[in-house]
Amino acid sequence: MKRIKSYLLIGLSVVLLGSCSEEYLDTAPTDAVSKDVIFETTEGAEVAMNGIYRWMYSWNQLGNGRHDDWGYRTLGLKADLMGHDMKVYSRGYGWFITDYNYTGRGQVTDNSTASISYNLNYDIIYNSNVIIEEVDEVMGEQYERDWLKAQALTTRAHAYLWLAQYHAPTYVGNESAPCVPLKLESSEEHMGISTVGEVYDAIVKDLDDAIALFSSAGVGRPAKSYVDIQVAQGIRARAALNMEDWTSAISMAQAARAGYPLMSNDEMTGGFNDFSVGEWMWGFDINDEQSTIYASWFSHMDPLRLSYASLGLQKQMPQYLYDTIPDTDIRRALFVEPGDTTVLDPWGTPVPGLVSYKFTTPSWAADYIMMRAAEMYLIEAEAAAEAGQDGVAQAAVNAILEARDPGSSTSSTGDALVQEIRLQRRLELWGEGFGLFDIKRWKIPLDRTDHDPTLCLTTDLDANSYMFNWRVPQYEIDANDMITDADQVD
Repeated sequence: MKRIKSYLLIGLSVVLLGSCSEEYLDTAPTDAVSKDVIFETTEGAEVAMNGIYRWMYSWNQLGNGRHDDWGYRTLGLKADLMGHDMKVYSRGYGWFITDYNYTGRGQVTDNSTASISYNLNYDIIYNSNVIIEEVDEVMGEQYERDWLKAQALTTRAHAYLWLAQYHAPTYVGNESAPCVPLKLESSEEHMGISTVGEVYDAIVKDLDDAIALFSSAGVGRPAKSYVDIQVAQGIRARAALNMEDWTSAISMAQAARAGYPLMSNDEMTGGFNDFSVGEWMWGFDINDEQSTIYASWFSHMDPLRLSYASLGLQKQMPQYLYDTIPDTDIRRALFVEPGDTTVLDPWGTPVPGLVSYKFTTPSWAADYIMMRAAEMYLIEAEAAAEAGQDGVAQAAVNAILEARDPGSSTSSTGDALVQEIRLQRRLELWGEGFGLFDIKRWKIPLDRTDHDPTLCLTTDLDANSYMFNWRVPQYEIDANDMITDADQVD
């Protein structure tokens, strides 16, 4: 597999140890750090692990200077724009428009969405593989080796879950459908496309192994930018929900959220920019030195400062969804009420109605969210409702309702309860990267009522449409003799 990259992400920089292209196989750059040096001790292995975390939110991963290439928040924004709950006010500078209008999902060039997905996730997979292979032999305490290996297993599983959700149909009913290459070793061996079932089996095994190792290690993480046992349980809950393994989804979501309080009203309206907020389970602390200004998540989401999101690319909630939020629900305050002229952009002009300012920041040094407790409550609620455990489901979703709109609750049962939980998920997690995945998982049509058809172009798609699935980048087909054009999803 030549093009799926093979280099170590050392610390805060990318250090090439080799490339999947033939011309790089014989020599390494003069500034490369040997794996033998990095993996002499657990301290060295932790440097490699830190490089993986840094890569998850680094800008310019494709090396072309684009302003839409900054790790997992890039992929999350694309997923929401391909759903039906995020609108774009106007074309502005054009960033992400091809994702919104679905012309981009079929592109396979080096700058395409497919390339960004493969590049990010397979870089992380390769580096996780190296750590998994090497860490058992490094000098250090056993608990340190267990802790590092657990992290690498978790980041590998996390990367494969993103790939599976983007590049393949949902799990149930499609277990034998093509997914992505399953690379569980750092070798240069070419690999063909594995099935959805095979990829999910690997995800589950990695996470179960990671949870056991985290438990064995018995140490905490130094900061929320690291994964730990509860983050691994949270990712396991996400995978179980996709697999309709309701029992595992419930138990893992409950374990993952233990000890994490739901956000207060002040925290909900605080801009979603600070990973020290108690509800955040996993996120990245972006400091001034690491901030990438206009090429960043907040540049594309914050309409209240000079940013891409204030130059026509404001992100809106459709009217029909906004109308489901009660006046007393704090989540209504995250969007500009139609007719309100008091919310101003950087030039003093009123921000258009229904535009979101959920993600705002007074400084470009604003943190990126990866997981929070509310999602775990909603996973528990949905899984329990689907399993017929209405009491468990009501308790979980009512915790969200009470936190956001004190005094509110639901007593719905059966399918009505399932639909209420789905609505609460759409409201609570708006903009956090789940839009496309939920459509695929629920096997429902794309319905863009209230979107501007001249901007979104694609106003509806059938449930299970192949258009929901991203393609294989052309560079991977060209370099890998185990994959051909016949492996494309359309």
